[in-house]
Amino acid sequence: MAKYLVILLTAFLITCSTKQELTSAQKLQLTAKVWGFLKYYHPKVNEGTLNWDNQLTEIIKKLDAVKTNQELSKLYLDWLESLGEVKPCNECASPKDKEYLDKNHNLAWLQNETFSPELIEKLLYIEKNRTQNQHYVSLDGATTMFNNEPVYTASQWNDENIRLITLFKYWNVIEYFYPYKYVMDQNWDDLLNYFIPKFKAVYSEQEYHLLISELTVSLCDSHAFFITDLVREYAGRKFIPARFMILEDKAVISEFLDDSLARLDDIQLGDAITAVNDVPVSEIYQKNKKYIHGSNEAVKKLWASNRWIFNGNTDSVKITFERMGKVETKTIRRYDASSWSWQSSSGKKWDILKGNIGYVNMEEDVVTLEDLPKMMGDLNNTKAIIFDLREYPPFIWNELAGYLNKEKKVCARYIQPDLTYPGRYVWFNADSIGKTNNSPYKGKVLILMDEGTQSRGESFVMALQTIEGAITIGRQTSGADGNIADFTFFDDKTTWITGLGVFYPDGRETQRIGIVPDINVPLTLEDIREGRDAILEKAIEVATIVK
Repeated sequence: MAKYLVILLTAFLITCSTKQELTSAQKLQLTAKVWGFLKYYHPKVNEGTLNWDNQLTEIIKKLDAVKTNQELSKLYLDWLESLGEVKPCNECASPKDKEYLDKNHNLAWLQNETFSPELIEKLLYIEKNRTQNQHYVSLDGATTMFNNEPVYTASQWNDENIRLITLFKYWNVIEYFYPYKYVMDQNWDDLLNYFIPKFKAVYSEQEYHLLISELTVSLCDSHAFFITDLVREYAGRKFIPARFMILEDKAVISEFLDDSLARLDDIQLGDAITAVNDVPVSEIYQKNKKYIHGSNEAVKKLWASNRWIFNGNTDSVKITFERMGKVETKTIRRYDASSWSWQSSSGKKWDILKGNIGYVNMEEDVVTLEDLPKMMGDLNNTKAIIFDLREYPPFIWNELAGYLNKEKKVCARYIQPDLTYPGRYVWFNADSIGKTNNSPYKGKVLILMDEGTQSRGESFVMALQTIEGAITIGRQTSGADGNIADFTFFDDKTTWITGLGVFYPDGRETQRIGIVPDINVPLTLEDIREGRDAILEKAIEVATIVK
């Protein structure tokens, strides 16, 4: 008797679930996922003969008439039927010679309880017999390229279907081809649910641009941002002539962008601004945080927030600030960036400091490949060399490593997408750097880094960490290692993502974590006020005691 009751209850629940009315958000979310899955998995779609965006528009138009799970499954089944037969794929079995990272791969939703058994069976069959030739994605070396996408214009912002296509397209790019989806703060599925109603209810072009900005920032990736004229207009086109870092909820002036303009309003290094136009800095930061890109909180506060605290579209701004124990209020001027008198890099490319310690400015276009023989000749007999990687460096770590290591070394492992199985990533080793060298540099190698050390800079640090006894000094780096892949939303308005997964040879992660220094040198208000380079000072101290 109990057995029959279970059967009856199960049948009742199934009947109820098939008749339960679906919400608009549920239907759109599942449609976004099915459309993206077919885009990258279905052989017919990847022949490139279909207008796949238009197919999405047609399906969206039919969703209003769909009320139940059964009806939604029928809609999708008819769609699959229209695409034609999927032939068995003999090449689709996972090759034994590939090592996978599968933390991003999740097709469990193909068996969603909303779907009918027949639909689930067909979707799983497509996964098993997926295309082996991608029409919309390719690899150029290690760079992921998004190809053959229809071009939209900014003027189409008020078309709801175009906005949804834009959201669904970007969501699926990240779903299948972003190596660090698994380290995001929020579940990517949850973010699809969050953004669908927002993309539907857009009332102005600027709101649309800001929404795309928020979408890209949600990746928690220092490479991922979206800036247009309308975003600049919202943030404010006029800047104060100084950079700042947010410390303890205060915007502390850390660098002048134009010395003379800063002096006009007596802006001083170390001024700790607590409020802007009577609004606390912490409140302004929290309000705009969804538009401030960065892989971690330190990067957002110390590097990426400069557009979002003092900017505006008027010529002046009121600030409340602390200086030498006193709290004052005054109005300072704001300027177009074109008004600044930019200061070019000064100083030598390399130098020998007191105590026979070498110093190299590794900023791009300072030290070149052609400089290396003379530079290493000049520094060969020093006690230590400090390599400053706090600015974006040149692409010369392989050649530099040849002077510093005895033999070739692997500095990193990479993952890149397997285009024959979207969502899965294949491990491969970086090319060995350096060369066999029987007389490498014998002194200590010290590496300077901070939140401005990003991408190529982080790879450079990892390369120099292969040197025996190398010491990293400074602060956590940006946490956006690897090359970039670009994605165009409309016109020439593009965003970027970290496109190549980068790990240490032992598998340790770098994304979001960044490179963690051996010797941490925290940023302090006192150092900023005194104009001290505490990181360099610590490196000199360490080099001095090297035996």
